[in-house]
Amino acid sequence: MEPGLSTCVEALGDALGKNKKLEVLNMKKNRIKMTNYCEFWDKMKQNKHLKKINVSKTDINDIVIDKLTEYISMSNLKLIELDLSCNLITDAGITVLCNGLKMN
Repeated sequence: MEPGLSTCVEALGDALGKNKKLEVLNMKKNRIKMTNYCEFWDKMKQNKHLKKINVSKTDINDIVIDKLTEYISMSNLKLIELDLSCNLITDAGITVLCNGLKMN
């Protein structure tokens, strides 16, 4: 991984996290590494305006699902669509996700 990529992904998460108008986030087919994805979702916790998230075909796993679930479990978030197709999520990750969706 390039040394600056982590900083770029973190900066992107920070910028999008502060955005109050962004309602659709399409990150389909990106190649962000697991640790960078976790940092991204930590930064996104500031944004409670997303309604649609597409992270299909990104090879995310249960560790990233834990962070994404923390995000979608936030109060006041009104998520209506989540595309996780074609990823590396196990039954355990889906269970965590389903429990988080109950909160949304």
